[in-house]
Amino acid sequence: MLWFDARSVHVDVGGEASDESSRYVAIYHRLLKLESLIYDRGGSSDASSSSSLAVGDGGGDCDSLDFFPLDGLRVGVMYDDVSLADAAAPRASEASVAAMDDARFRITKYVRSKLGDRTTLRFVRVPTTYYDHDLAWRARITKAPSEMHIAKTIVMENTRAPPEVKDCSNPKLSKYYAVMVQYARRLNTDRVRKYLAGMNTGVLGSKFFNPRLCPEELSEQLTGFEKGAVVPLAMNTDIPAVVAKHIAEDLSTVILGGGHVDLKLHLPVSHLLELLRTRGDDDALPPFIVDCTE
Repeated sequence: MLWFDARSVHVDVGGEASDESSRYVAIYHRLLKLESLIYDRGGSSDASSSSSLAVGDGGGDCDSLDFFPLDGLRVGVMYDDVSLADAAAPRASEASVAAMDDARFRITKYVRSKLGDRTTLRFVRVPTTYYDHDLAWRARITKAPSEMHIAKTIVMENTRAPPEVKDCSNPKLSKYYAVMVQYARRLNTDRVRKYLAGMNTGVLGSKFFNPRLCPEELSEQLTGFEKGAVVPLAMNTDIPAVVAKHIAEDLSTVILGGGHVDLKLHLPVSHLLELLRTRGDDDALPPFIVDCTE
């Protein structure tokens, strides 16, 4: 069943949801075509010309997609009351729309495999000019509760790791770490270094730890996500996660990269931390909560 009104577009499919289902893929592609139409229409400041497709609560300047993992498959696409004139957002190409579809599918499949129906993923599609604007504008466009709720994931490489350390098999002594920090705070790499060295006291000296920003091409190879799109879920490599203390302890929700540079993901912090526990529930295993920002 497909239906839409002034605020939403919904598809409900009975039966068990499966990534093997051709219906799943077909529905996503149809939704994306409709999404592109609504996004383009949302750029109009003439309410009379766009209200049938893009009237919302006026809470932000973007359109958003909510995925509700309920029985069978239910996908809801919610669009806010938008005037994208100040965003000067060009129309997304067909290839870009398809890439967004792939990213949402990939992340949703991963989260459902771990948490089932216990969480709701909210993807927000942002203008392609998103990173040209300041943090206050980004918070408004993503409907973040505050600037502090917007975070990024950066891949760091231990450039002084012993020669035998070449991968992420040992989370306490890994070649790479996925570090999550708020945009509004500055990462202190020396605190990360001291934390990693502290986990290896008696095993290796501090001289073997020197976390540095991973080259962009290598980061994309390890994660499967380009710069501005990195999310610490469904990565190509199971990279141990380091989460800034202010994210883990001060926030209930965080906005991360959404797998595509034009997508951002709202996720409860408690669920994020659970998803990052890929190697067991021992507190000595990732995610490592580190006071690493200023």
